[in-house]
Amino acid sequence: MCTCERRVDETRRRGLLTYVVPQLKTITRGGAVTGLGIESTSFRNGLPHESVLEMDILTGAGEIVTARPEGEHADLFHGFPNSYGTLGYATRLRIALEPVDPFVALR
Repeated sequence: MCTCERRVDETRRRGLLTYVVPQLKTITRGGAVTGLGIESTSFRNGLPHESVLEMDILTGAGEIVTARPEGEHADLFHGFPNSYGTLGYATRLRIALEPVDPFVALR
């Protein structure tokens, strides 16, 4: 339930940022992945789900499974984006971050 605003605040303190930053401050990364969010930085870094490394998903059977690009739950990992909750609910995402400078240069 970590909002984009909170996640950006925390990662920027460490000189990092998510590859795709949603413009809506209150959206969660799980929401952006489940609903296949597209944002202004998507032109450079792809869609939000493309930087997900693994996710814990609460399935309809009541199990929490860890889905990764390869392995036992690879089909769930690849099918989850844009599923709008029909395949389960993301309870944890491990995502890639990129280093960022504390300032930008404008011309």
